[in-house]
Amino acid sequence: MPSCVLRHRIVSSSIVLALAVAAPSAATPIECQNAVTRAGTAFVKANANALAKCGKAVVRGRIAGPCPDGKASTAIAKGAAKLRAAIAAKCGGDDQICAENYAGEDTPKALGWPLTCPNLVHGDCTNTITHCGDIATCLACIGSAAVEQSMDLVVDALALPSTGQLALCQATIGRATGAFLSARTKALQTCWEARRKGRHADDCVPPAVGDGKYLDAIARAASKQRVAICKACGGADQACGTPDDLTPSTIGFPNDCPAVSVPDGVAWSDRRSRRPDRLCRLRRRIRHELRRSPPGAGTASVSVRVRRVCRAASVGAVPDDPRLRG
Repeated sequence: MPSCVLRHRIVSSSIVLALAVAAPSAATPIECQNAVTRAGTAFVKANANALAKCGKAVVRGRIAGPCPDGKASTAIAKGAAKLRAAIAAKCGGDDQICAENYAGEDTPKALGWPLTCPNLVHGDCTNTITHCGDIATCLACIGSAAVEQSMDLVVDALALPSTGQLALCQATIGRATGAFLSARTKALQTCWEARRKGRHADDCVPPAVGDGKYLDAIARAASKQRVAICKACGGADQACGTPDDLTPSTIGFPNDCPAVSVPDGVAWSDRRSRRPDRLCRLRRRIRHELRRSPPGAGTASVSVRVRRVCRAASVGAVPDDPRLRG
């Protein structure tokens, strides 16, 4: 198995960076800030679980895909509603409703939030932030995008249909990925809350020491993920890196680890070229747009969406797909 099976952990930093925005000083409204991080963490977990279950169903042939399907979308929507409700309850002032009656409501500035959502690279999470409801919208958008990017790395190119050990391996990769995302986000949430309580003054973004615990928690989660994947994909000896492994091509992985980006625009990849990184991400987004379109979708609607992706990445060419001709 390639090392990139675990490399997607960088994407989970996207939601963590958004959660960390509200971490500055001890004088800020701690109860509301903690509610924001806890609600964001719970949403990431619900989102990751929904997509992992959807991916498992695709691998087992129960649904055709792509993910999220109707069931996963419903679960994600419920998670987003809980996110909004939790933030409104602690940040919405006297009436516990964001932006309706501002009496007692914490302002985004007081919470340490910027005027606009931090966004992801080539993302659409750019809403203006004027009240706590906008913070919930931003977190829901970034959380969904970050989890989707990460799960795409382990679901998009799977060799399907599959059976037996291969199917078990593929399903395990998705399940272990979802569990890792949840554990990592929880560890970082705990670290930021400890900082707000004055227990430490460090950042909670690796490689910072933070509370002295979160890096170990993340390492344990990563080790658990690797053990699960190697047990399912590592052949009879259940160990990665030995001759009886299921090969990346058999599973459906590329030979090189797909590059991902966090909100500051830094690319993480085994390759150092920015252009291959950009094109790799572009290809994944185009595949996603094409999969979203039913077989009978009109050429115009598909073309508009794909061309929008290309323009966002400053790439003029579009893929040679029949739905894009004419």
